[in-house]
Amino acid sequence: LLNLSMGVLSNNGIYLMDDGYSLYMLVGSSVDPTILKNMLGISSIQEVESLNEDMLYHNSSDPLVERLYYLITELRNRKAEKYAYLHIIKEGERSPAEFAFYSKLIEDKIDMPNSYKMSYADFINVLSMPVVGSDKI
Repeated sequence: LLNLSMGVLSNNGIYLMDDGYSLYMLVGSSVDPTILKNMLGISSIQEVESLNEDMLYHNSSDPLVERLYYLITELRNRKAEKYAYLHIIKEGERSPAEFAFYSKLIEDKIDMPNSYKMSYADFINVLSMPVVGSDKI
């Protein structure tokens, strides 16, 4: 588990986020080609225009892919209402899914429409502040 902050992301990583409704997988632009080959069947994310879930299970005999499949299945099983769509995002593709991924990094203050306007720490401070006049209720 990582903090929801840009500071923990690197371009050689792969990150899975569950926002309660959908799943997002951000694939960094410099991920090891061996991992990409085993996981998605490609050597570089520049080889394809977009990534999809069918590509993810390309090599189901790889232990990493098996563990990822079971993790995604478990996250989906925990959803009571609907099937959680998996958005697989290439870092830097500038898609709506990439924007959604970055806007959900709640520990960062980012100035984008539809994003959180305060950091997580600021939000906790707001919750813990006494309400003025609450002693008169």
